[in-house]
Amino acid sequence: MNTGASQPMEGMAVIGSDMQRVGQVSSIRTTDFGVDRPLQPDVYVPFDAIAEVTDDAVVLTITAAQVDDMFWAHAGEDMNVDLSGQYD
Repeated sequence: MNTGASQPMEGMAVIGSDMQRVGQVSSIRTTDFGVDRPLQPDVYVPFDAIAEVTDDAVVLTITAAQVDDMFWAHAGEDMNVDLSGQYD
């Protein structure tokens, strides 16, 4: 593969190490990027899970099937959950 781009950009395809499509880059954050996945919850993938960035795709270090096993944050999840307080 050609490694023309150095980091993911919105609109790029996201594929697993097995070359199966995961989705499409929807947003870029400080430590991860959002992936819009058809018929599945969107997910934020950390940059350290990137094996390679080509001119038009982001290749992950894991297979497409393993994405759901990684416990990465899903789009829309509140990351600052306060669990303090009294529980009965």
